Amino acid sequence: QPGLHHGFYLDISERKELETALAERTAELGRQKRYFESLLEISPVAIVTTDVEDVVTSWNPAAARLFGYTRAEALGRKIDDLVARSAPLRAEAASVTRAVLSERRVQAVAKRTHKDGSLIDVELLAAPVILHGEPVGTYAIYKDISELQRRRQYLEALLELSPTAIVTIDLNEEVTSWNPAAETLF
Repeated sequence: QPGLHHGFYLDISERKELETALAERTAELGRQKRYFESLLEISPVAIVTTDVEDVVTSWNPAAARLFGYTRAEALGRKIDDLVARSAPLRAEAASVTRAVLSERRVQAVAKRTHKDGSLIDVELLAAPVILHGEPVGTYAIYKDISELQRRRQYLEALLELSPTAIVTIDLNEEVTSWNPAAETLF
């Protein structure tokens, strides 16, 4: 027969409180992650993230529509292999990446390549993704401005061909365009 019962009690209240707080924080982070992912999913503009090696880490549905690659086709591939396939485009895209990874935001109008090889005029806004003070990748937004560029070219052609002298000025009263008829007249 046991002659003695020996035991001890540990106060685990603090550990339980920490576990509860951790579970609540983890659930909150999960909700926030789903919220931000849903924003990417419904965005009307293409949003792409890459790591420091320029490998695609996220590709939203608008990027799939704009560039023609599904998310599965894009993830894990270098962004320039997808959207900057010619040498001049690749050089320009590499300069944007270098600027962004040196912790600068870049806003530019550029051409990018669709999966079928056609060129797309885009407005590009890119920024570095910084974690603990170090760049870990890039965040880029691409907006298709092809139709705006076509309209601009059409209007410029009308301006050039017009028999009427047309001169435009900016708010500082500086000449911003001067067509051939204006050259002849003035």
